[in-house]
Amino acid sequence: MLMRGLFLLLALLFAGSAAQAQKIYRFDAGGNLVQIAERDPARRYRLVTGPENVPAYFELRPSDEAEVDALAAIPPLPYSGNGRVVAERLASSPLQVPSGLPPGTQATPIDYTTIRRDRGGYHRPANPDRFTVGPAQGGVFLSTLQVTFIESTPGVGCTANSGERRVDVRIGTAGQGGGQQSIARARLQAAASGDTDVFLPIPELELAAGEFLRVLVSQNCGGPLPISSRFTLRRVGAIDE
Repeated sequence: MLMRGLFLLLALLFAGSAAQAQKIYRFDAGGNLVQIAERDPARRYRLVTGPENVPAYFELRPSDEAEVDALAAIPPLPYSGNGRVVAERLASSPLQVPSGLPPGTQATPIDYTTIRRDRGGYHRPANPDRFTVGPAQGGVFLSTLQVTFIESTPGVGCTANSGERRVDVRIGTAGQGGGQQSIARARLQAAASGDTDVFLPIPELELAAGEFLRVLVSQNCGGPLPISSRFTLRRVGAIDE
């Protein structure tokens, strides 16, 4: 029963190094990238999701391990449907944004740690601040972004409800350092009272396989300031459809 759960993989992706457990992923029937197993440095396996959830590692026979290794070499199957991702950085676990505005200070990328939906595998744990278009996923996309600067819990040195708040959405290409282009920006004064909310609808985008989106934020209240955020990305069709 345990082996059958592993051999029903539709696609696999390994992440990590010899010093930590490697995570095994597959696409489910809805196109969501789901972790189903992991392998520890001693090459022991355990299932982490599904009806045959096993809390402890188990050993594989050498012949079984060779078959699993062969499957692990297969890259994830592309999901060519109209995928959708909904990602959040919750207020209960906010990102602390240091004080300082570009170009004098680097903007802070938002790591999205709560994924509500990911049909198509756009968000990868190895790059939590990126939403990457995979093979055969290029097309026309619509996106929305909300960022809340949480003025009620400023860090040491921060004067709440003062200074500027900035949000920048950038596009880049996987494997190419730098050269990321800003495609949507918001720049505003902090709210006079309460939290400062930024809502940014991003216009229709044409994204090719390998391109990714990132959200960066900055502020200058004089100290760190926490933020929460919600980002959505939806593929609505092929280019020139």
